[in-house]
Amino acid sequence: MAKENSSNQNDELAESILARLSDLEGARSTWQSHWDEIARVVSPRDEEFFRQRTPGEKRTENMYDSTAPLALGRFASVMDSLFTPRDQTYQRLQANIPELMKVDNVRVWFDSVTDAIFKMRYNPRAGFAGQMVEVWRSTGAFGTSPMMVNDKPGFGTTYKTMHLSNAYITESESGLIDSIYIKVNLTVKQAVQRYGKENLPEAVLGKINSQPNEKIEFVQFIGPNDDFDPESNASDKMKFRSIHVAVMEKKIVKKGGFRVFPVPVSRAETSPNEIYGRSPAMIVLPNIKMLNQMKKSNIRMAHKNMDPIILMKDDGAINRADMRPGHVIVGGLDANGEPNVQPYNPGGNLVIDNEMMEIERATIERSFLNDIFIMAQDREMTATEVMHRAKEQAMLLSSFSGKQESEFLSQLIEIEMDNLQVSGKLPPMPPELIEAEGEWEAVYTGPTARSRKAEEAIGSQQVFQAAIEASNFIPEILDKVNGDEYLEIIREAGGAPNKLLNSDEEVAEIRELRNQAELEQQDAENIQGVTQAGLNVAKVQEMAGAE
Repeated sequence: MAKENSSNQNDELAESILARLSDLEGARSTWQSHWDEIARVVSPRDEEFFRQRTPGEKRTENMYDSTAPLALGRFASVMDSLFTPRDQTYQRLQANIPELMKVDNVRVWFDSVTDAIFKMRYNPRAGFAGQMVEVWRSTGAFGTSPMMVNDKPGFGTTYKTMHLSNAYITESESGLIDSIYIKVNLTVKQAVQRYGKENLPEAVLGKINSQPNEKIEFVQFIGPNDDFDPESNASDKMKFRSIHVAVMEKKIVKKGGFRVFPVPVSRAETSPNEIYGRSPAMIVLPNIKMLNQMKKSNIRMAHKNMDPIILMKDDGAINRADMRPGHVIVGGLDANGEPNVQPYNPGGNLVIDNEMMEIERATIERSFLNDIFIMAQDREMTATEVMHRAKEQAMLLSSFSGKQESEFLSQLIEIEMDNLQVSGKLPPMPPELIEAEGEWEAVYTGPTARSRKAEEAIGSQQVFQAAIEASNFIPEILDKVNGDEYLEIIREAGGAPNKLLNSDEEVAEIRELRNQAELEQQDAENIQGVTQAGLNVAKVQEMAGAE
């Protein structure tokens, strides 16, 4: 009886998940139309919002100009360089209590954890670098891009960007994404491999031998667990539950759970009343459509000018004009020498049209931030000028970078920390951090974060330089400058790791040894001076006795 009740509860749960998904599909139909229009002219390979395209099928039939697709590709490269550059450590962990970061053991531990996370991300099997480019492409085109982070036992952490047509998200009351519905199409063979025969409905099992390659639709729901128990490690008591449903018979085929929401979602600008982000492509979609139409018209005009319509007199003198190069048109002139055959001029100015198209291209490229790295081309820049340029970049990206850091990257590193802990790869926590209950936070040290710190670094350099110059006349002015803090500001602005600088304890020890050495040197000089004075007195006395 209990088994039957459990089965009924599962059936009701499966139906409620599919019903909720149906509601979400209807609610975002306007978004889908918008995304589909963008896909056709900006990212044709992603045109799968209303129909499944055949692999390898030509998808550029709606495009006459490639400015937008090329700009989107460069946008993804710009974002990857600014937020997730693979040759830099663009995120670091630190204690949320500043005093703890002055303890050498704590600083070393956070540096080692940061190194472990980046080793996990850029493991060749993880696929992070390639999938992040897909995240930035989807964010630039459609404004939203979810990434699934899986921890597979014996294999490690993997990263997979999902096509937006298959992912439906919802927010918590605080505006953070806390649930997702994922549509997955698997062949019968893949479904058996993923879920096992014992968990699949009879309708699916009946196709194993006859139709092993037929696609079956499944839905995975990941969201808050009403039965969450922080003291339990059981999968059905974790903070987030995961439920897989076979759509064919509305049957649950797998249940699980996650300690941390495993799908960080990158979103561009969002309206207070909207869940999905609004992308750069949405902002300049009118320009993109206009540019395509202008290019189409320009091509037709150029074609007419190169191969013009021929006007002929209807007097029977010429049956057909031979327009091949080098041929003579007999009867092409009348008795007065006036042409009986002449090209039709459709009007229009290709030069003006090209200028107008260049204006539209420039607008599209600016929207996709293609000019973000443009600096002075004709001269070298000083360090101060570079910092001022970095400050300008930070101002341009402030709204976008804040969302990526507070939502996507912070969620990503929380998942990775959990994976490290579960896999046993997290280094032993120092006692000082355990006593403080191990609270940590992520700080961003990539190009955008350093750009935001550029103003502070510029101001610090100006004050420090002014103090040095003034010390030539007022030596005691340097007593006002805190050199240790100055160096820390420059380190943060440059993105250097904590381990580059010595801890306060090490600095104190070094300075004590230096002071001791200086005292010993001074004592030695005093002793040498006294000895030399005694020798001088003895020499004077010896000379006096000799006289």
